[in-house]
Amino acid sequence: MPTEFLHGAEVIQIDDGIRPIQTVKTGVIGLIGTAPDATATFPLNTPVLLAGQQRKAADLGDTGTLKDAVDGIFDQVGATVVVIRVEEGIDDATTMSNIIGDGTMFTGVHAFRDAQSVVKVSPRILIAPGFTSTRPVGVASVDVSNGGTGYTAATVAFDGGGGTGAEATATIVGGIITGISITKAGYGYTAAPNVTITGTATTGATANPVVAELQGIAERLRATVFADGPNTTDAAAITYREDWGSDRIYVIDPHAMVWDTIALSAVAQPTSSRAAGRQAWL
Repeated sequence: MPTEFLHGAEVIQIDDGIRPIQTVKTGVIGLIGTAPDATATFPLNTPVLLAGQQRKAADLGDTGTLKDAVDGIFDQVGATVVVIRVEEGIDDATTMSNIIGDGTMFTGVHAFRDAQSVVKVSPRILIAPGFTSTRPVGVASVDVSNGGTGYTAATVAFDGGGGTGAEATATIVGGIITGISITKAGYGYTAAPNVTITGTATTGATANPVVAELQGIAERLRATVFADGPNTTDAAAITYREDWGSDRIYVIDPHAMVWDTIALSAVAQPTSSRAAGRQAWL
């Protein structure tokens, strides 16, 4: 006769050792931003897991965008958050480039792709508060005034205009340059730049580059992007939304008014962190 006879479910209670924590995978938030005063707890371009650990977020310091964003999330729920910290640049364009990162080096938003191997969870809600609400001024088009003759290949380069990063390719038909297609609009242009191939460039508001980069990451991770809108007018928000045709991008507009204990007044903060926290709660 067996020494132990069970009349129902057996319950084994583990009182010591490391135990795995089960999380709702669709509620994992991926957060990227800056925190110049952060400690070594948050190395650059490295996924760091906050599993409802609000005290650990104190290591982010008080400057940059990450501290307020984490606070906005934990105001809603003690969520599981994958935090990516990038270096704050000397200007907005440099910081934006650091947020976008490099896909071959797994920096910037591409570090989210490394989260599964580093912290064992993959984010499903991606946010970059403070970096998704603008439609930066870049090179919108180039009108060719003289297509020339005899071209078999052509390089298009931009110079001046106060911005950087614009790239384009030339279309050649029968040795004549018939058009120039913008492949990268660039960022920060205040005037039309010079084009080395005869033509006239025009500038205009373009789609947000961080959201554009996050869209590709979201497709690979089967995630959604909560992007902050322009926080200006309804018409501007509609124009912003028309930049995107993906159902993985949710535009959150306007910003939320939050009490700032340093400024002693209510200030506008990007709503995406609070929306992401609410979605994780659901």
